[in-house]
Amino acid sequence: MPLKDKTSVPMIVEKAARGILAEAENKDQKVAKEMADTLMATKEMGMEE
Repeated sequence: MPLKDKTSVPMIVEKAARGILAEAENKDQKVAKEMADTLMATKEMGMEE
């Protein structure tokens, strides 16, 4: 279901990135940080398909 509210997408992406980092606290933090950074870099792009 596409989101119509453009402010929701960045908020969801940011929460996802924080969740990735939280889950990786006791695991591979380097990989998690790279994933979160990549996700955050695309946060302002929106939901274009």
